Amino acid sequence: MPPQYLIDTDWVIDYLHGIERTRTRLDPLFPAGIAISVISIAELYDGVFGGTDPARKEQELLDFLARGIASLVTQAELDFVLL
Repeated sequence: MPPQYLIDTDWVIDYLHGIERTRTRLDPLFPAGIAISVISIAELYDGVFGGTDPARKEQELLDFLARGIASLVTQAELDFVLL
């Protein structure tokens, strides 16, 4: 089953920063399937390696992705609700 939701880079950043309204909105969506574009992944890694403590930041990102990101998608593969 394809992911039902595509989230943008800002949603992931807010989630990782512990923004409660973002966590409250995203947590129930994980079971339905969340996707992130390859562009968002590139932007997230730019932030990881451009900041302080890249090893810790990368692990936080990998933990988020392992939590339930359904797939990395391209525009042609999408059947989603854009948040």
